[in-house]
Amino acid sequence: MSYLQIIIIVVGVIIGVVLTYFIVKQLIKKKNGGDDPDKPKTIFKEIKGLSGSGYCYGDKNTFPSFTLKNDIANETDCQQLCLKDDNCLAVSYDSTGKNCILYEQSGGTTPESAEWESSYAKFFPSYASPYHDCQTGTDDGKTIPVAMTKDGCRVAFPDVCKGPVSGVSCWKKYKNRENYTKYTVKVGKEDSSKCQIVLSNPFLYTNELIETENTFYWWLLDLINKATKYVTLCNAYVTLGKYQSDDSDDVESAVHVAILNALKRGVQVTIIATQQEQIECQNSVFNQPGYLPYQKATTPDGRPLLDRVLWNGFFHDKIYISENKAYIGGQNMSGSSSIDFGISIDSSCPIHADILSRTIYMYYNGTTPLTFNYTADNPWIADDGTKYFIAVSPVWPLCPTTGSGYPKVPCPFQNPPVGPFTKGYPPTSGGNVSYEYNQTLNLINNAKKFIKLTNYELSTMGNIYNGESSTLLDALIARAQAGVKVEFWVSNSPFQDSVYGGENALCMFGRCNKGKEYLKQIKNLQNFTLNFWYQNPGTTEFSECHPLHSKIFFSDWGLLVSSSNFTPDYFGSTQDTGFCAIYNGYAPDWISVGMESIFDLLKSKSTITYKDTTFTCKNDKPNFQTTDFQGKPMCTSGFCKGTCMTCGNLTTNSCNTKYC
Repeated sequence: MSYLQIIIIVVGVIIGVVLTYFIVKQLIKKKNGGDDPDKPKTIFKEIKGLSGSGYCYGDKNTFPSFTLKNDIANETDCQQLCLKDDNCLAVSYDSTGKNCILYEQSGGTTPESAEWESSYAKFFPSYASPYHDCQTGTDDGKTIPVAMTKDGCRVAFPDVCKGPVSGVSCWKKYKNRENYTKYTVKVGKEDSSKCQIVLSNPFLYTNELIETENTFYWWLLDLINKATKYVTLCNAYVTLGKYQSDDSDDVESAVHVAILNALKRGVQVTIIATQQEQIECQNSVFNQPGYLPYQKATTPDGRPLLDRVLWNGFFHDKIYISENKAYIGGQNMSGSSSIDFGISIDSSCPIHADILSRTIYMYYNGTTPLTFNYTADNPWIADDGTKYFIAVSPVWPLCPTTGSGYPKVPCPFQNPPVGPFTKGYPPTSGGNVSYEYNQTLNLINNAKKFIKLTNYELSTMGNIYNGESSTLLDALIARAQAGVKVEFWVSNSPFQDSVYGGENALCMFGRCNKGKEYLKQIKNLQNFTLNFWYQNPGTTEFSECHPLHSKIFFSDWGLLVSSSNFTPDYFGSTQDTGFCAIYNGYAPDWISVGMESIFDLLKSKSTITYKDTTFTCKNDKPNFQTTDFQGKPMCTSGFCKGTCMTCGNLTTNSCNTKYC
């Protein structure tokens, strides 16, 4: 057979396959009533109701307007009306057979929920916060505002907000998503460590937040739903779990119901939080009517079935644990829509017991020494030789102070790899733990090929009481100069840009002369890439890019996934907990592949388009805007006090007078 004949046969086969594809496609299209099978059909999902009949409600922080169609009250006709209306988000009809109601988005934004909100969710409903400015529609097209009752961060809906009182059926509309591929988290092969990554991806469709494996809300619901003995939620502010809708895709309500069902099964649920952070909201969530009976019920050892401990000081840990598994990472229990990252540790992994010890220490307010079974000098070693242990940031001031109360600088932060957790605060000292700072410095100094970091903050400066430590940043610069590829992603969102009380580390850092010198030096380094994550242009305090909140320290030598930010405060005086790994020559597959998931996400969202507007999320220049979105100065003398005091006491004449 000649080459020409072979080519003719191959071409013929290809043409046959293509023709067959289009014929089958048309047959399917005809069977589906003309719909293109390559495009997902717009579908309706019934809101079954978690506590009875479902009802429709609005997108984000809004309650929708009504469009009433009289004398049409059957499922098919109502849904067809909604399909023809692009603004229709959901549809319902009542049992009287008189009304078909189309729900559309309308006003009513929530100023209280500014930081963590985003309008990026592409279909109804959203998951982020309770609804305000509830309105009821009338058949003449007018809207009537209805007074809302507010309890902390929860909203009590009057009956009129729930549509027809009796016999309601409601379907929410899943809009047609062209060229859409279901999102999956990239995970590596599990090994004897029984650990896996957990990614928080706020760009997902609402229902995917609780359906997509290895994402945080899916993981959290799995933790609660499978627990038979205990669930402990340890976070500075536990405000997730507000019952705010009857929609089973709503994250807040789904977490609420999961906790309630766990309590009904006799699972002890313990919340460890702080007294200072969002306490009004914490109280309103903790004291929801469904929870109250379980606060009075007790376990065999006399503890409340639903228990809560408010820490006397501040801590920054994010630990969620049951008898089955545990989470360490950056995700808060606040319903936030941030980009985040954590590690899931199965209870069969020996370091699970050390994580439990950390929560027990927190529960008893640090009245007993904290001691881990596995530490940097005595790690647990997996089958592949990888060393694992838990590390913490100790609780004592980073720097000795001068007679005036300000820290002596520069302040060398040098600790042995292992030592006590506290020195006199809380009163009980002693114990045996590893330190996050040492792990971070080691994975930087021992890196040969690459170092990758993500963080919410970047500064060599702590607050005015904790001084300065540039050791970590100097180490990063030194490795870049030695040929190691350094990649650092840091959040720099517009709403962060205030310096009141020194709350924005990067803002202070970039406005002090020493910080400016560092940023200039980094920019000139060939092997050091510093990406500033914020929406550009930023037109409101909401960010379509979402805040970058993950705290990852990753190199070809080791790993730290933590709740600590890249500032001296977090390594020296703010309680934090991190997951540590030291490789046996190479990173385990579950780590190397898992890390790709977070960095691939950042790269894929470096530029996004929303409502025909393109935003840049990855920027090579920092965002230090000096006014708010109404044009008012953000850097008044009061706001600048923190910057001036910090800069002025770190380096002579370093405070930038332009801002003060």
